[in-house]
Order: sequence, then structure tokens, then C-alpha cells
Amino acid sequence: NRGYQDRLLVKVKKLEENLRSRREIERAVKLLAERHGLTDIQAYEQIRRQATQKRISISELCGVINSAGSILDGLWPIDQ
Repeated sequence: NRGYQDRLLVKVKKLEENLRSRREIERAVKLLAERHGLTDIQAYEQIRRQATQKRISISELCGVINSAGSILDGLWPIDQ
């Protein structure tokens, strides 16, 4: 019974991580689409290509994009 519970906990953790990753990807896609006038599909394809070229996961690249977006949002407007 304990082994079954352990397997369920591992499965739940994996599902939670997948959900976090999906949300991270969705945020990055929206950010790129809005900033660069792309469709969501075009933005995702750009992300996928960059992740492949840089040999990192799509989720990892999306985390970087989202962090950069937050930093850039904090810089504007400059004249205030």
C-alpha cells in the first residue's frame, strides 16, 4: 500500500510540474505574440526553434522570456 501511495505522489508531482510548464509556455507565447505582432502559433514556433538551436527545453526558454518580459516592463516608461 505504501508503494502505491509513493507512486501516486510521484505522478501528482509530475502532473503539477507539467501544468506549471504549460502555463509558463502560454505566458511566453502571449508575450512574444503581443510584443512582435505574431500569432500564437508563430510565437510558439519561434520559441521552439530557439530552444532547439540553443539545446534547452522549451519550458526553460519560456522561463527566460517571461523573466525578461517582467524586467523590461519594469523599465518603462523611462521618463517617470
